[in-house]
Amino acid sequence: MITFNYKRTALGLMGALSLLLAACGGSDGPQASASAFAQQIGSGTATAASLPGQASVGRSRILATGIAAQLDPATLFDWAETQYPSLFPKGPVNQQLPYGDKVYTIRFYPSTQNYLGVADGNVYGLGGFTNNVVQSFGRVSDYTCQVSPASCAPPPQGKVNECIDPAYANVQAGFRASLVYDYQGSDASGEQKLDIVVDGPGTFEGQSATQVSTTATLSFLVSGVPATTVSKGRSFQQPVDGGLWATLGSLNDTTSPSLTVGGITIPGSTTSSKVVYTPPLVNTEYTLQLGQSVTVTSGATFTQLAPTPRPPISSSYTRTYTFEAKESKTVFGRAYDTCRYRVAEGTNGADGITIEWLLLGKGVPVRSESTSNGKTDVLQLKSGSFNGVPI
Repeated sequence: MITFNYKRTALGLMGALSLLLAACGGSDGPQASASAFAQQIGSGTATAASLPGQASVGRSRILATGIAAQLDPATLFDWAETQYPSLFPKGPVNQQLPYGDKVYTIRFYPSTQNYLGVADGNVYGLGGFTNNVVQSFGRVSDYTCQVSPASCAPPPQGKVNECIDPAYANVQAGFRASLVYDYQGSDASGEQKLDIVVDGPGTFEGQSATQVSTTATLSFLVSGVPATTVSKGRSFQQPVDGGLWATLGSLNDTTSPSLTVGGITIPGSTTSSKVVYTPPLVNTEYTLQLGQSVTVTSGATFTQLAPTPRPPISSSYTRTYTFEAKESKTVFGRAYDTCRYRVAEGTNGADGITIEWLLLGKGVPVRSESTSNGKTDVLQLKSGSFNGVPI
């Protein structure tokens, strides 16, 4: 599979707690009780527990499959009411309780005097089922596979989803693709061309692999001065089940031009580097079903080879893909049937968010919006072809 290298708290569950008030001989009211429990939770005095009759929650399964839906407190509470009706009879609605610098989402069950709540992604409970002691029941995400089993189903083996052309996913040596994008960035604008060729057998770090060459040419204006940057990369990939590829790493050369802006000359340069992924990157995002997500975590070792060789730098990153929708997207007056993906870089998108629209059945991005540090870059497809056949 070719990769297109375009730029792309704790629970204050507890509203009123008449049981504990009675035990303490107090009658300060529900808000005072809630505040007292929030203080317990915030000070780390909540003990850990599992819900009655439950084995340990399914966190390991989520991590093993890499697939998880996003649970909200209401969905989790509704599930608990179905599973444990004697503890949490249906009827109560969510309440928002601000306390300190956190906002607690809670449900209070008057008939049983029990509480459930969520804050900062953690689940807490209080009532007779906890011996009237605030207890932690883990993370909201721990319950994903129990609340929504379909969301944790492993990707279908042996095929990619409808967003990708299965024949294209198993391209042979000699395959070519050419794509031209309009680029509108926060600091520059212009045009980006991608030329992709499957070269055939190669080796990388002593392993046999298929070599894929990509040339990315970005022509843009800097303070009204035209400039062109050319990046040439050779990625090394191995086929895996389902028409997917594992990318071992890449060798890259980037050439920037000499520029004179405002009487100041910025010299041009050529930089060569190598990237090794540990473990290899598998594009499992193309096996997702509508509404599913997959989180990929990998290590990368970057080594500058030229102009001045430098020691390797190791880092790790996390990227979460979500197949959000199938929809029509109009780009430059042409309507495309697309798969809309959300790509979150880092934990909870801390390092940036990209929304991309992939041409249904092909996987070619027709539009991409990347936002990081308050700045947004947009790429839109102007033209493209597969082996000379227009898209």
